Amino acid sequence: MTVLLCAGVFVVGNVAYEHALDLNPSVSDADLIGTWRTDRSSLTLRADGAYELRAGNDFARDFGTSTSSGAWRHEAIFAVHLIDRSGRELPALRVISFRNKPRLILQFDDPDAWDGDLGFRKTVAAPL
Repeated sequence: MTVLLCAGVFVVGNVAYEHALDLNPSVSDADLIGTWRTDRSSLTLRADGAYELRAGNDFARDFGTSTSSGAWRHEAIFAVHLIDRSGRELPALRVISFRNKPRLILQFDDPDAWDGDLGFRKTVAAPL
C-alpha cells in the first residue's frame, strides 16, 4: 500500500512539474536585459549588448572561466550567445520558463539529457 501511495505522489509531482515548465518560451531582448543569478553565479545582460559574467564553481567549469565580459546576442527566440572580448564564444544559454518566470540554462541538444537544473533566475530588471 505504501509503495502505491509513493508512486501516486511521484506521478502527481511529475505532472505538476511538467505543467510548470516551458522549454520553448518566446522572449524578447527586453525580457532578457537585467541581472540573472544562481546561488554562486551572476550574469548581467545590458541593453547596449554588453554582458558581465561572474561564474561560481558550477558554471566556471562549463564556461571555462570564472569571470568574463563581452557581447551577447539573442537568437532563435530562446538562445542566448555570449562572446567574450577575445572573440571566443562561451557555451550557449537557453531560455526556459518555470512557473511563468524566465530562466537561463545551458543549452542542450536533447531535452531528455537535460539535468533539470533551472540555472539563472532574473533578479534585477534593466541595468543602466
